[in-house]
Amino acid sequence: MSTSRVIIAVAVTAALGLSFLSGCGAKEPDPVVIQQRPPVDPRFATAEAFVDHLNVVANELVNVNGIQELMYGETPDQRRFIEALGGLTPMLDLFAAARDHFGEDAVREMAEQQAAMPLFGTTIRLVAQNDRRADAVSTAPDGQESTLKLVEIDDRWWISGYTFDHDPDARKMMDNPAALEQMGDMMRQVCPPIVNNIRAGRYSTVERMQNELGMSIMAYIMAHPEVMEGMNDGEAPPFGGRPAGGPGGR
Repeated sequence: MSTSRVIIAVAVTAALGLSFLSGCGAKEPDPVVIQQRPPVDPRFATAEAFVDHLNVVANELVNVNGIQELMYGETPDQRRFIEALGGLTPMLDLFAAARDHFGEDAVREMAEQQAAMPLFGTTIRLVAQNDRRADAVSTAPDGQESTLKLVEIDDRWWISGYTFDHDPDARKMMDNPAALEQMGDMMRQVCPPIVNNIRAGRYSTVERMQNELGMSIMAYIMAHPEVMEGMNDGEAPPFGGRPAGGPGGR
């Protein structure tokens, strides 16, 4: 018998022996548990379906959890910016309470005046797709167009943080994220009391509510002048920004 065959025979015998010995008195191995990912929400499963969902969200007057949770920050700067957008959620809570109390038309006018709901009334269409990335174009009611960068990550589609790299206004805020974070701090202090007053029926008109909101904001800025300095540096919007809320700063 050749040397190679002897080596193979010994190896097989040893393997069988070890297998027998390891089985004697040993407990059965634990079953292998294969963890399956939950199924992807069909709204996010394809670029086309995702754009259809964006069209729904973009035409909701108040959607606290609508937009930010659809964003994916691909760089540290993008993640910080998207997380900072979450600080503006109290303003959207205020819009929701005002809508319920004063009606949709009054709140729509307020939102448009304060430039707090720039996506409302837009139409979004898919224009290009290549593997895991795609471009969509949103068209505002006034005809102004902007590009949304989309990306597929974890088997679902997102608005990529690169959208903001290509948006001049958002880019200015990204370059000064502290301003947006300071604004979020202000919203968390100013908005909840106004929301409580709306629900309690304290304001007879939306204008009265806006006046008190404005006074509360000015009082906060007087006590925290760094907020105004940050707004001037970063050109952040005075009463809000893109709809926010949710775990989008991933």
